[in-house]
Amino acid sequence: SAEAEAVVRKTFQQACRGEEDETEARKPKRAQRAVRLDLAALFGPANDRAVNLELCSGGGEWLCAQALRDPSACWLACELRCDRSARCFQRFALGGLASMDANAGLLVGDAREALEKRLRPGSCARLFINHPEPPHQKDLETAVSGGRDGEGDVVTHLLTPSFLSRGCALVLQKGGTLTLCTDSWEYASWLLKTFAETPLAEAFEDALEPTKWGAVGRLSKSGGLGLRAEPPPVEVCGAEYAGKAGTSYFQRLKSKEKGSRGSSDKAS
Repeated sequence: SAEAEAVVRKTFQQACRGEEDETEARKPKRAQRAVRLDLAALFGPANDRAVNLELCSGGGEWLCAQALRDPSACWLACELRCDRSARCFQRFALGGLASMDANAGLLVGDAREALEKRLRPGSCARLFINHPEPPHQKDLETAVSGGRDGEGDVVTHLLTPSFLSRGCALVLQKGGTLTLCTDSWEYASWLLKTFAETPLAEAFEDALEPTKWGAVGRLSKSGGLGLRAEPPPVEVCGAEYAGKAGTSYFQRLKSKEKGSRGSSDKAS
């Protein structure tokens, strides 16, 4: 309706009053265009709930389940592909999460562009990246051997050192958490090594280490960070990875792949 459209437009305009990009701020006023979105304001001007963001959400099954499970937080999906984004919004609608006062939202676009240039720093309480696409085998071998491209990053995958530093660390609030879940042992080992090195070692620390869950399922450790075969508890990461709320299309797909191979991966 026209009334709902007006409310959405007003809410988006308020969210766009967030922090202006530093690069844009140095341009002449006439040339300034980009602003950084205040994610909390997207859920209404009076919203005081924490914002949890999942990157590469696919059809939104996992995030939708989390939003229904935990109405005390706002849950935001970020997906590049339009077909998957459409399925995600459809799932919101069928789950009763498409109303103006719902606690679920959707960003359609490139996660790197969003986190590094479009979202307000410190706007997320928690970040989740579930089953990210690993580099192709050749690029993973390059990554493991320390090879870099001209920008200092390994190509063809999202979780490069610069994105983790300039994107993920930037949008997280102080004390916020980043949860990564993958079933690729090689990729997990590379990520552990990457997080243990500068500059990521200065931006992140192991949230489980000082808790009673610190040693649970730990497979290896580097620079004070642990790689674990068990998902983090909801008390620490804020999401439920066990039971119905923790399942997703990607997890079932990975399980089917492991079953067809007749073996199980070393890490998850």
